[in-house]
Amino acid sequence: MAAFDYGQVYDEYWKRPDRMGSHSFSDPMTIARTIVRVTGPTRVLDIGTGMGGLVLALLRCGCDAQGIDASTVAVEQANLKAPGRYRVASALDLPFDDDAFPTVVSTDFLEHLDEADVAQVLKEMWRVCSDTLYLRVATAQDRDNHWHLTVRPRVWWEEQLILAGFRKHPMQLDVIGYDEIETEGDTVTLVMQKIPAAVGDQYPIDVLREERQLHMDMTREPGRRSDAHIIRYKLARDLIRPGDTVLDIACGLGYGAALLSFGSGAARIIGVDNSEFAIDYARGNFGDDPRLEFRCEDGAELSWLGDASVDYVVSMETLEHLPDPDRFLSAIARVLKPAGRIFVSVPNMWVDEHGRDPNPHHLHVYDLDKLKTQLSAHFELEGVWEQTAGGAFKLPNGKRRLRKVDLAASDIPDPEWWLCAAIKSPRAKRATDTYVETVHARSEASGHVADFAAWYDNPYLVSGLVNRGSRIQDRATLIGVAREVVGSSSPESADRGAALCVLSYAALEDMESSGRTAGADRSDIEALIGLVADYLSVVSSNPHVARWQISLAYVVGALQTARGDLRAAEAAYRRCVGCDPKVFSPLIATKTLAASLALADFELARDDREAARRTLIRAVEGAVAVVGQDWPNVIGSVETPLTFGFLELADVCDLAAKCAFQLEALSRGWSKPFGRIRAGISHQDRFEEMRRANRHLEEVIAAQQTAIADLSAELAIRSSRAEAELATAAPSVGGAGTAIGKFVHILKTEGAGQALARTYRFSRSRIGSRLPHVRRLRYYSIKFAEHARSRGVVSASRHAVSKIISSTPYVRRLRSQRAAREFEEVMSRATEPRRLIRPAITSHPPFAMLVKDFHDGGLEKVVIDLTRQFARQGISCPILVSGSAGRAATAAIELGCDVRVFNGDVDKMEACARDLGLTVIFSHHCYEGWDRLTAGGHRIVEVIHNAYHWQQNDAWLADLRARYVSGYIAVSEFVQNYSAARLSIPAKDISVIENGLSREGLIRPPLARVVTERRATIGRPLLVHVANAHPQKNHLAILDAFDIVRRSHPAAELAFAGVIDQASDLGRALVDRIAAGDMADSVQFTGSLSRRDLSRLLTRAHVGLLPSMLEGFSIASLEYTYFGLPAVLSTTGAAQRLADGYHHIALAPHAALSPDELTPDAIEGASVAPSPQVGASIAQSTLSILADYESYSTRALEAGLDWQSYSIESTGERYLSVVGEMAK
Repeated sequence: MAAFDYGQVYDEYWKRPDRMGSHSFSDPMTIARTIVRVTGPTRVLDIGTGMGGLVLALLRCGCDAQGIDASTVAVEQANLKAPGRYRVASALDLPFDDDAFPTVVSTDFLEHLDEADVAQVLKEMWRVCSDTLYLRVATAQDRDNHWHLTVRPRVWWEEQLILAGFRKHPMQLDVIGYDEIETEGDTVTLVMQKIPAAVGDQYPIDVLREERQLHMDMTREPGRRSDAHIIRYKLARDLIRPGDTVLDIACGLGYGAALLSFGSGAARIIGVDNSEFAIDYARGNFGDDPRLEFRCEDGAELSWLGDASVDYVVSMETLEHLPDPDRFLSAIARVLKPAGRIFVSVPNMWVDEHGRDPNPHHLHVYDLDKLKTQLSAHFELEGVWEQTAGGAFKLPNGKRRLRKVDLAASDIPDPEWWLCAAIKSPRAKRATDTYVETVHARSEASGHVADFAAWYDNPYLVSGLVNRGSRIQDRATLIGVAREVVGSSSPESADRGAALCVLSYAALEDMESSGRTAGADRSDIEALIGLVADYLSVVSSNPHVARWQISLAYVVGALQTARGDLRAAEAAYRRCVGCDPKVFSPLIATKTLAASLALADFELARDDREAARRTLIRAVEGAVAVVGQDWPNVIGSVETPLTFGFLELADVCDLAAKCAFQLEALSRGWSKPFGRIRAGISHQDRFEEMRRANRHLEEVIAAQQTAIADLSAELAIRSSRAEAELATAAPSVGGAGTAIGKFVHILKTEGAGQALARTYRFSRSRIGSRLPHVRRLRYYSIKFAEHARSRGVVSASRHAVSKIISSTPYVRRLRSQRAAREFEEVMSRATEPRRLIRPAITSHPPFAMLVKDFHDGGLEKVVIDLTRQFARQGISCPILVSGSAGRAATAAIELGCDVRVFNGDVDKMEACARDLGLTVIFSHHCYEGWDRLTAGGHRIVEVIHNAYHWQQNDAWLADLRARYVSGYIAVSEFVQNYSAARLSIPAKDISVIENGLSREGLIRPPLARVVTERRATIGRPLLVHVANAHPQKNHLAILDAFDIVRRSHPAAELAFAGVIDQASDLGRALVDRIAAGDMADSVQFTGSLSRRDLSRLLTRAHVGLLPSMLEGFSIASLEYTYFGLPAVLSTTGAAQRLADGYHHIALAPHAALSPDELTPDAIEGASVAPSPQVGASIAQSTLSILADYESYSTRALEAGLDWQSYSIESTGERYLSVVGEMAK
């Protein structure tokens, strides 16, 4: 294939009026801010910059940004906005030095590359990038169905980037959430990090795979399983306090420790593992971070660490590997400081049918109760999360999901993993423990505001009990520890004041929120207020005691207000106002000012305006007295300021501003000043309003998402019913399409007058009978839009409607005919759609696929494709294997299919069907257990994949069918007719559901370009035959035909794609025939091809060959059609339908055996010694295509563009309709 001239193509693209000045994203500033959030302001290269909008946004964010593009037109336009920032260049050969840019970005560019160019472009990106690569890539076709040349899923792009030398960036899941990946849509965001060349050379992917059973660098692993590992470390990272010493036990290859370091305030992170290879790898990959260190030590003992020497311990999926997990947890408790944290993960009930974990390295099976019990023996539980990734044996069809679980909940989910955070009680301080402040930096200039060691009996309480963000996360645990501190601490200590404040605010939350399950009892509140009153009477020189007395006086006022005792509330507020904030810090003036505002409200409520004015004046005077004073107790040292100081001082000024607004209203003598007072709302109030609005929006979004899901499900059901009606009417509709084509010819040859008359009669007689089906589908779409609009989800409804209409096979087929314009014109003149009663919404009854042995072949591929299609619709369809499993079963499991293998155990198979509650079982060439399954209430539908000639006159099988089969599916009319005539199956019981094409893994460039290049190279035609070696595939006859074709096309080539054992009888015969005909230089055996390589072969090919003696329905013929490839088929299987539908097929009449000739001996004999007539027939059909290649390739192009009509989606819908009928 000729090299693709991106510059020329995209110059024409940008010249289009609808493209000039446009961008593929609506808001470049949002993307720019996201990039800067990951990288900070830095030097950035935008590859495929287009009109340059992202570069402009990055410049506004402080980055030194520039862009390149292959299009001269685009670059000239971009340079008008930022001269010199853009240049014309090819991404295949970037004009920059190695490591020239810390950050490289590319949005909506890579999918426009020919797939053959992707690797080189990624290589160039790696070369010029020194750290971060940010990508947005489309994973679906563009609106023109033309520009996106490489349409691949996220996991494929991840794999290519990893092979190019990148790894997943530590901030990847900060940019797009773990759960959000499942609903990313048609554009995915990828954030990668460059691996230095020396590291990549020392540790290539192949080396890592040798260690994979125990160790893997999940940042160099594509897919959902690696995302699951990475998100755990992100969750653990979010619990790190500034200055923490963190220990990652069983760190493996060190990627987790690196993730903990990136973006956290940890002072030191120690990764520990007993594998020397793992530690060497970790040091080589991540050792450039000065906070990271890696040690080869026994992580289970920790004898090399001192008591209370670590702030945080992380250990992922370790407990299940240890002989004695309790001993391990005891060692962690020893090395953790009081209020130190532990974060662990374990697999949840990873067991097979025998109750055993199939992983030989796992010594224990965990559920949530077991994990909580073990941790609770040493720590206070803080939080539990359930996590699922999907794609493995426990939940193969599961979606990415991470949710926090209520520790008190009784309804426990069944995820793949449990994650748990726990804290060592802050009360666990021993006399020998020495407290060292690590969160807040201290110096000689620092005041007492953060000097916890000097003023608390147990300074660990501050981080464990007081400071939001670092204290105990679970509310019940927090309250429990606070009560213990109140009961055990000195009455005059700051410790007791802190604990009383925690309990008081918790009680206030209980009183203000009716949603709390444990509301505050009146007697409990009175007892708490009594304890606070005792504490307020304490006289102490401890500034932190004064801090808690001020806070407690304020919160008691709020508690009494909530109880309705306004007299007591006013007394508490006056006590707070009477305190001097400077005894502790100007920052505590937030409480005295808030108390002043509350008092002023009380006084205004009594209409005592003068008293309110005096209160507010004193408040402003107090604010003036503290603001700008005592800086050591506000920010500490100016070299290392306390991070909270300026923020809390801003709150002081904010509250003072509220007082000023109220004073202004009062000083102007307004009789009703409250409206003006509220106009002076503070920044803190606005923040609270935003939080409330945000919570409301989250509730609205959740409700709309539910509505969208419900409406989408409703529309899918209605669409499937409408499509079933259209499918039933397909022959008539297809006939209408053919008739339209004839009228187009009339228009061209007979003149408009006659054509109009004929068109009128035609539209009355042919299309009119089919209009109700189209009207019905249109009606459903309109009604859905009305429903969606009324619920506020207009954009979602439009998207859903367009998707449904575009995926309706027979409507699209009609549109794709050459006379589509005439048909649509007739349609547009039809009357408005009549109103119909909407069908009831129903769900699909459970069903499954049943196969005998699951090894290799076309049948297995059909079953996998159908199961995958159902999964994409959210429908579970297990595959039951009554016999043995092989490569197909392994492939199905890796693709996420639910495969159950029974190895001949019918009892187990029947029990499984019963447990699954199956209504319908589609049996594919499997006759075992039908009696047991039907006795259990399961209905058998036999799927007949071919002319089963060996079953003729089989009385036992005929009786078995008569007794147990409820219905039949034939994959083609040929199979239907043969089964009715030769196997005595009633024709009325056989539904024809043709196999569908799964496009998964196929990569198709724009067909118009492919066809043009085929025509340009037709002088050297490439013929392809896609089929594994089998007697009925006519391999030798194809060689005979090729020998004939070469006489008139000496440069022709032939490729056999498929598994052919050249040591077998057929293989040796092929080799001998090639040698005898001197064809060695013209014939190649490709072997089994990946879908990607098959795509490349079919793109290069000129003619597809599949002239088999016998075919039920060959998927290869659909693959030829999808790639717009003219083909030579035989008069068997679905060939006749394809030939009649598109006319891009030439039939070889003598290649197929007649029904009378279908015997095993005849097939074997014809394959070893084919009749010369067969080869001649195939050659004649091939030569007819080559002689009129322009016409055949034009029709093949049309057929390729109409892939929806023969897609796996349409086949799946037909199967679902059978399920629905059987369930009635």
